[in-house]
Amino acid sequence: MFLSTLMPADTSSYQNFEAAASGGRHSEAFSTLAAMPVVQGLLCCLRLAEKDWASLEALAAKATGPDRGHFCARLVKDGFVPQNAYNGLAPIDYHFARMILIRARAEKKALTDAKWPLAKTAAKSRPVYPEVMRSVAGLRDRIVRLANVHNNRGPGDGMQIALFSMGGFLSYRAAEGSTHPGGTTCVSSARGVYHAAGIDLIGPSTPEDGRVIGFLSQFENIKSTYVDWRGKDAKPTHLQPGDVFHIQGEMKEYDVKVKEGDKTAVVHRSEGSTHVGIITVGGEPWTTVEGGGSGHVTKEHTRNLIPASSPTKGKWRFGNDDYVGKNAKGEIIQRPVVGYVDVSKVGKVMALDPTPLPPAK
Repeated sequence: MFLSTLMPADTSSYQNFEAAASGGRHSEAFSTLAAMPVVQGLLCCLRLAEKDWASLEALAAKATGPDRGHFCARLVKDGFVPQNAYNGLAPIDYHFARMILIRARAEKKALTDAKWPLAKTAAKSRPVYPEVMRSVAGLRDRIVRLANVHNNRGPGDGMQIALFSMGGFLSYRAAEGSTHPGGTTCVSSARGVYHAAGIDLIGPSTPEDGRVIGFLSQFENIKSTYVDWRGKDAKPTHLQPGDVFHIQGEMKEYDVKVKEGDKTAVVHRSEGSTHVGIITVGGEPWTTVEGGGSGHVTKEHTRNLIPASSPTKGKWRFGNDDYVGKNAKGEIIQRPVVGYVDVSKVGKVMALDPTPLPPAK
């Protein structure tokens, strides 16, 4: 189990904490937690919770202050990232907190299934990046901040896994797998950033196994924000920071060799050419952050518009689109801008709320 590898060789501090917490010496227990790195404090509380839930629950009831030890106790008791402000926490501490939440649901299921709220319930109602919610008030600015923080992240990267998990809605295995899928990570990246910014994107069509089934279906909770730009003569030059651009051309057509027993067969496949990304700097040319294709690494790009000659889609495309997929005629597919998500049309977003949620069982 991964969490067990984080335990230090010298467990005396753990034992001192457990003795204090189990004995009702809460001030001493919090002082012991405060002297540890946050990741160790969280593991201390997890170990106590498995051994003696009543003592952890009693300790968390006293965790009403802004100290880091209180943060650890509340996270393990409540099953989501504490929503209030706490002293002495660095950005990496919040990252560790998110990863421990995801890992604990996978590795300590007896505890988390019995004592924590459903992962979906917590992910849809408790912002998993509360530190960003507090420090960046505007929704557009928050989306841009989160997109930039997750730039240059790729397969297996813990930051990418936490983002793609959508607040723990995806299990660790599903979230990790979604960082290196068979296709692109562009929709997972945009979806993860929006959800992290406080926009609940967990809808009826959001698969729990990490798959992405179409761009628009993954933004169905805010479908009214989508602006269709197919066939319009005007350039979509009004794209603003935080918006998600949507480009799409014809179907990609290709043949692959598939092994069937001792024989090899040629199979024809058709694949969509959709790509999306987040605008981070407005004006033409735009700066964007986009999930990756072949390498699955999220990258920053500079995008400008030139006329398109796509027969069925929009009239403007990115001049530096490096897509090499071919249509049924063997021609390189053009991917015009066919629409975008307008952040100004987003309504209610998740609010910081420290109120505990009922356990799943």
